[in-house]
Amino acid sequence: MAEYGIKVGGSSVSSARNIDIVADLIVKQYLSNPADNINVVVSAIGKDPAGTRTEKVTDMLLDLAKLILEKKSPKKNALAVEKKLTETSGVHTDIIHHLHIDYRTAHYPLSNLGLAVADAMSKIKRKENINPYQIKDALAAMGELSSTPIVAAVVQHKLEKKWESLETKLAKEKMLRPEEQAVLNRLRAANGEYVHVVDSRHAGFITDSNFTKATLLDSSLDTEIARHHASLRAQYPHSILMYSGFVGRDIEGNTTTIGRDGSNTTKTALAAAANEQAITIYSDTDGVLLVNPKIVPNSQTARSLDYIETVLLAKFGGMKVLEEAGLYPLIRAKKYIPITVKNTFNPDDPGTLITHEAPPSVPTMKGLGILHDMHYREFAVQDPRAFQQLERTLASYKGVNILKSTLDSNGAKKIGKFVFAVDRKLEKRHGAEYFASALTDRIIKNVFGGQAPKSFHHSAGSLVTIVGRELGNSHKDMSRVYDILSKANGGGTDTNTHKLPVWTTPDSIHLYMDQGTTNNVVNMLYNKLKKINVVLYGLGNIGPAFLQKAIENYDELGITVTGIVDSSGGYAKIGGFTTHDLEAIIAAKKGKTSLKEAAESSLVEGGIYLAPEAAKNFRNLRDFCKGDTVLVDATSESSMIHRLAYALHLGAKVISVNKAPYAVEKDNGHAKRQIPQLFEALLENRLFNRGTVGADIGVPGKLLDILIKNPAYVTVRGCSSGTLGYTTTLIEEGKPLSDGVQGAIAEGFTEPNPYKDFSGNDVLNKMVVLWRTIATKYGLDPFDIKVSHESYLAPAIRKYEELTGKPFETSDLSGLTKTAFVERMKMLDGPFKALQKGLPEGYVLRYVGEISYDEATKKYSISVGMREVHKTNSLGSLKGPDNRILFGINSSPDDLQDFASGKGAGIVETANAIMRDLKEIVSMARGEYGGRKIGYVKRPLSERPTHLPMVNWHRPSQKATALMGYSQFLK
Repeated sequence: MAEYGIKVGGSSVSSARNIDIVADLIVKQYLSNPADNINVVVSAIGKDPAGTRTEKVTDMLLDLAKLILEKKSPKKNALAVEKKLTETSGVHTDIIHHLHIDYRTAHYPLSNLGLAVADAMSKIKRKENINPYQIKDALAAMGELSSTPIVAAVVQHKLEKKWESLETKLAKEKMLRPEEQAVLNRLRAANGEYVHVVDSRHAGFITDSNFTKATLLDSSLDTEIARHHASLRAQYPHSILMYSGFVGRDIEGNTTTIGRDGSNTTKTALAAAANEQAITIYSDTDGVLLVNPKIVPNSQTARSLDYIETVLLAKFGGMKVLEEAGLYPLIRAKKYIPITVKNTFNPDDPGTLITHEAPPSVPTMKGLGILHDMHYREFAVQDPRAFQQLERTLASYKGVNILKSTLDSNGAKKIGKFVFAVDRKLEKRHGAEYFASALTDRIIKNVFGGQAPKSFHHSAGSLVTIVGRELGNSHKDMSRVYDILSKANGGGTDTNTHKLPVWTTPDSIHLYMDQGTTNNVVNMLYNKLKKINVVLYGLGNIGPAFLQKAIENYDELGITVTGIVDSSGGYAKIGGFTTHDLEAIIAAKKGKTSLKEAAESSLVEGGIYLAPEAAKNFRNLRDFCKGDTVLVDATSESSMIHRLAYALHLGAKVISVNKAPYAVEKDNGHAKRQIPQLFEALLENRLFNRGTVGADIGVPGKLLDILIKNPAYVTVRGCSSGTLGYTTTLIEEGKPLSDGVQGAIAEGFTEPNPYKDFSGNDVLNKMVVLWRTIATKYGLDPFDIKVSHESYLAPAIRKYEELTGKPFETSDLSGLTKTAFVERMKMLDGPFKALQKGLPEGYVLRYVGEISYDEATKKYSISVGMREVHKTNSLGSLKGPDNRILFGINSSPDDLQDFASGKGAGIVETANAIMRDLKEIVSMARGEYGGRKIGYVKRPLSERPTHLPMVNWHRPSQKATALMGYSQFLK
């Protein structure tokens, strides 16, 4: 049977409620695969993240040891010890009471705690020669030895209830589902002992006698733990083995503790010995956060780390999930077991995956560490030998812990630079001069023969460390760092001014700075180097083109595509897809391979498939990589309105080139709430829709720039369909309509269903997008607009019926394939030619959309249809797929006011529009651009529409409304 490991952190067992939650997680994993064995390591009761108790039991036990060792009057000492002992024991008994489990669960370890206290006090009273550190270990170990049986009792109780419920169901129904029967078989095999508590002191965890900082012996790591575990597993083949973390014993049998992060060492040593397949560490955060959330709220989670990155973060003030000592047993045994760090209180979050070598990430920042109260020293030295002597002298000075040292050379000038932490207790005892002038005197005497060198000393500084594989070798990331440092508090990077010295290693960048600037610099660094995650919906024509653009900008923008959705489902990856992954997905899509098929063939290593229903939930994809996330909508589905609104609700940014959600049908029951949400988000720099009108020519942005000026009203007129412009140009050149339609489809100008273009609905939707933007600015009802709409084909259909005397069939146009649609258009080739011949001299046909304003009624209206315009007119002179949109500010549109023009259709152009919006979002996220500042009138909820317009734009069923034109009010 395969073995799997769980380590439960102190916060996860900090209250009765939390123990109940973590017990459910253990039970779930135990029952999820009856063929697997589970080994659990439990920490002592920690701080309660949601409670009032802010002290860890381990700290309480060490305080108890301190009281025992204090030299007070025996009576006062005894009273203080008794009070602390009662308080510490009370934490456990209170939890037991609220869990409704047997008090005898923790009776033995708590009794041992009382005995250990009594024994220590007796030895002190008799003035025996005692080791104070040995007493500390004897007491501190009781934290894990007491919490482990409590957690075990809750898990045991839950599994007993599960066994009872399944046996009852089987007796009543005579049959269980196969998965239920497999669970029952396992529970029966355990014969009622579902959990076995293991005292690690008697399970091969043998250490040296360095009390409070003990190290596991090589013999323990090599054979003893494995031998004991194999014996236990043979005795309890179907039970959860639950070990007490942090504790061991020396060869004399004395209790020891394996350092302050010893529970992780217990877990990794056991994992190596038991050949576990994977380890899950439960804590109180969604994996390893990039930076302290007290400085950067809602910090991103590093979804993947390697061992080196994990150790560097722990050493230099990042999240201490695993320190070097905790990983040592795995590295020593060359058993590189994957470790997942998850949130007990949000177990559905993927957390952080720690592996020996994490997949590459762009950008390479995996976390920020901050250490305060640092000292910085620099000395002019003659040669490397003097620098080494200087380093030895500093390292040997009591209370100094060197964190960074380097020898900089500039010609003949050499400067030794050091950042070190100091023991604050020693500083308090000896005074501030102990680490200042006294240390300087020692260095001058030992290194420089009594001759004071040129030097500089700065105290009360901070060491900020940016961690990431190959980060120190990344010129682009380094330039970003230097750019930030040049702006931080007016400082520079010149070490001669002693401002913000910088060191690099292959996997880290270290910055020393004045403590007062730290938070500002950390925020700037985080914003500059963090990933911007992208979730793409839609892999038709636009989606793959955008992915190609994303590949080209991956490094420059610091973006990561973390999830992709098509009609077959979703494909996501913890940590995000690499550029190589994206290239493989694009190639597969060109080969007509769906995402589901790609996932089934393991196209991308580490890729995870989500079924269509799961993929519809944006949160499921967002959570693969926490942090700043952008949803890109490259579909043509009106139902995306729900996903866009939900993404905005979750705090994500949205880019959409899909017009349908902005101009929803009457039967979309959520539109009355979601339409205002979308357009308010547009004005608030949370939603971006450059590509909805005019592809990449920037029509929506031009309108927003006009609205910033607060005009009394705005009007619009233009040709906004590249498809129809391209088709019209070919007709003017003498080609038949059907050739123009075929060419537009071949060029990729049309929607997936070309009827949307030639019905005029696409242009109408574009006018609605612009109108609702205007309406939101002025607090108008987005559904209160008079619409006059005639299709592109309507004049030709009238001419066809006039010439033939027969009706033209329109009811099935929206359901025709592209080929069938082109074939049907051949019937209108002659009528379109006749229309061209009948035009006045110098005039051409243009399909025009217009938003007008009536100053008398103070009402807006939309009209869309074929117009006769003079060929010298700005619209009449358009050729091919070019668009031109004219804006009127407090007047009707004309050529002399604002306008946007250019190629208004095309796959590449639309993908470019998405990329421009994404660049704007990235610039805002990194603090380089503040976005448009548009004031608008926010309508009270009571004034927002409670029903939808009784007009169907997208699925006209009658020729009179679909093709021949109509005028209606939307309200």
